[in-house]
Amino acid sequence: MRLISVFVITLNLFCGNAWGDVSKPSGVFVNFVQFEGNTLLDHETLARRVPVNDGAMLSPEFMRLYAEEIRGYYSSQGFHHVIVYPDYRVRDGIFTIKIYENQESPKNPQKAFREVQRMMARDNVDLDPDGVKTAVRQVMLAYQENESILADKILQQRENILRYNSLQLKEQRERVLETMALREKIQDQMNMLTVRMRGNAIRRLEQMNIIQSYLDSHKEEELNLPYLDTRQEAKFLP
Repeated sequence: MRLISVFVITLNLFCGNAWGDVSKPSGVFVNFVQFEGNTLLDHETLARRVPVNDGAMLSPEFMRLYAEEIRGYYSSQGFHHVIVYPDYRVRDGIFTIKIYENQESPKNPQKAFREVQRMMARDNVDLDPDGVKTAVRQVMLAYQENESILADKILQQRENILRYNSLQLKEQRERVLETMALREKIQDQMNMLTVRMRGNAIRRLEQMNIIQSYLDSHKEEELNLPYLDTRQEAKFLP
């Protein structure tokens, strides 16, 4: 009975893979991988871990594996508390991997300690416990300084964005005022044309009335002419 169940399951899997999914796409086409929230590692460093070259078809399973690869790379660099997960909504061929580094705060002494351990292993240097403590304090001071510099940069960027937005609003306001002024000018010209056309129409009506009155007066003169007998007139003809 067990062998029959295994055979049925295997047959179902084979049929599903061989025939059932032939018409279904194997994934979504991706030609670029971007990262959101990364500050400890730059984009180029992370992109080398998940290359797509000229494009690749990625299924949700592969997207999850890519995110796990990034999380594993963070862990190999000493950042064990980073959260990484994929955004399965691929837009215009762009696959996004979201990263949360909140637990890897510069104020975390464990991070500074791991950084000292990496530097010791890289430079092949052994330090006594007091030297390690001193190095950790120096690294934390460097983190604080970098954090202050980063905060200043962010503040400067915000000021630049606000300044840019204010300039944009000013330009839009000026464009709106120019459009309104142009619209008023066009309306004034249309009003002048309307008045002029009305004046021309009135003058035409006056002229037509004059002509009509002239024609009416001449018609009355023709009607008042005396009746002439052609037979009487013929006597005076030569």
